[in-house]
Amino acid sequence: MKLSKLPFRKVRHIAEDLVRTGIKVYRYRNDQLEPALASQLNDDIRALDSVRKHIQKDQRDKIEELIEKLDVTLRKAGGTFYPHRSWSENVEMLLVGAFLVIGIRTFFFQPFIIPTNSMYPTYNGMTYENYVIPGEDDPIPETPAKPIQVVRKLLLGASHIDLVAQNGGHIQMEQPKQVTGRKWFIFPTPKQEFTIYVDSTKHTFQVPMDFHAIRDILIESQILHHTPRQVKKGEKILSFDILSGDALFVDRLTYHFKKPDIGDPFVFKTDLVKSENDTVYSDLHRSDPGKYYIKRLVGKGGDTLQLEGPQLIRNGKPITGAKAFQLNAGRHGDYPGYVLNREAFGRYFKKADDLVNVPEHHYFAMGDNSPNSSDSRTWGFVPKEAVIGKAIFIYYPFTKRWGVSH
Repeated sequence: MKLSKLPFRKVRHIAEDLVRTGIKVYRYRNDQLEPALASQLNDDIRALDSVRKHIQKDQRDKIEELIEKLDVTLRKAGGTFYPHRSWSENVEMLLVGAFLVIGIRTFFFQPFIIPTNSMYPTYNGMTYENYVIPGEDDPIPETPAKPIQVVRKLLLGASHIDLVAQNGGHIQMEQPKQVTGRKWFIFPTPKQEFTIYVDSTKHTFQVPMDFHAIRDILIESQILHHTPRQVKKGEKILSFDILSGDALFVDRLTYHFKKPDIGDPFVFKTDLVKSENDTVYSDLHRSDPGKYYIKRLVGKGGDTLQLEGPQLIRNGKPITGAKAFQLNAGRHGDYPGYVLNREAFGRYFKKADDLVNVPEHHYFAMGDNSPNSSDSRTWGFVPKEAVIGKAIFIYYPFTKRWGVSH
């Protein structure tokens, strides 16, 4: 060790660190060392520890001598702890950090990303901005420049897709297929791959599996059209941004101590939305397994629900417990009001006079975007065992919805 050129304060810090390392080596490796080496290590640690606490600046030769001596002994006795202690300590720190993150995620706060717009406008799923809409009368925003795309990626989670014609000709599109793509360039994730031909030249692009609005983009851009467009070489076939769904934290702790309240935006696991009781319809585990859903809790065991569109009635009175209930009842802003279930396989609220009696230990869940929500009206009741937690905070993207969830 080259100690002579170091400030005295730094030398004392080295001595303190060396004593701490020596104690660690002695505790972990004492039974593996030769008795004489173990004894010498113990003596060298004690000597340096005694001197470092009281030594003055004009006595630094003494502390430097003891540091050098303990360093030599540790090189003989340290094994993987010395002189490579930084590597082992970093691995230990990473493991502790990983277990801490897993523990927090499992028992306290779990991140969750909204995939669809069933809870819009309270929460956003993936949305889009389309920059190629042939025949549109209103002005269309220009495709953002590269620096703006970077900013939008950071702030809004916007992923930009450009598809430029390599040649001119008529457009034809194949049926999309599922492929394995990459998330953050590392993690495998399922994606939809679309193939578009301009005459015989192949053009492809990929979007997330849950991005259902791609059909709207293809219609707007006259790809899915009774007379698909013709394009020139270098012309943009498609140009659009996919905006990230809201990412939020789910409180997994509170529901261990209290039951969910009416109006809570609660998260549940679809695999557990099932029932062994023939009188309780709870069948989401078949139609969409392996997912987490977020919906508004509108009814619990013993409640009677009725729809008087656009209003939801609970136990004979207009439902209360969340601001979204009043906004839907008045169809304020983007809240569309509650509607009857028009899905072919829907079970509840098929007719205006339908009553729903919620069984004990179950919940009735509905989306705030009622006309575009697959919820308990279709697949039935949510058993209490399926409930994961309550949405509490939107942490990304940085929009006006950022902050405490409601």
